[in-house]
Amino acid sequence: MTDRERQLREAAMQYQMLRDDGQSISIEEFVQSVDPELRADLSEDLHLLVALGDVPEPLVVAPADQARIDRALQRSDERIRQRLALPASNLTELRRARKLTLRGLARYLDLPEALLHRLESGSVRAASIPEHLLATLAALLERTEAEVVAALAGPQATSQAVRLSAQDGTVVQPQDLVDFAEALVQSGASDAQQERWR
Repeated sequence: MTDRERQLREAAMQYQMLRDDGQSISIEEFVQSVDPELRADLSEDLHLLVALGDVPEPLVVAPADQARIDRALQRSDERIRQRLALPASNLTELRRARKLTLRGLARYLDLPEALLHRLESGSVRAASIPEHLLATLAALLERTEAEVVAALAGPQATSQAVRLSAQDGTVVQPQDLVDFAEALVQSGASDAQQERWR
């Protein structure tokens, strides 16, 4: 606490004591009795004091508690810096950052796992994805809709041909780009799922 803050607090407590003792003194009268440099701030503080009805006591924190608070704030700051500095570049990374499996996210969304895989692999036109699905994804992944759209448009983890076995040369080719509605039907979505996500 600075010396000025201490002086303001002491003056506010003195004013409160006068009021508690039954003395009727206006804020303007009391403010005139203090250092001219404190008057403007003290006047605001006293008006707030009258509105709230009490002078807030200073918070005293034990050193061990303060150390815990400082560590928690530091961890929080680090997480925020990481999130701002290294945005996930695709939907798969956003999902993994939330420690969700493909199956788990598909279950939360009530979508076929195959459709979610197609979204993550970039084989569904991002512009055809329903707004309410983008909003739901953003909420589940704790991101903004803009971040989800950017992740869908970003480089996909499995957009190129994937070699499954070096021994027999098995290769899985990427799927053709399709609209969301077509991918929904192709994924074996139930009628209820199709109705919900169209």
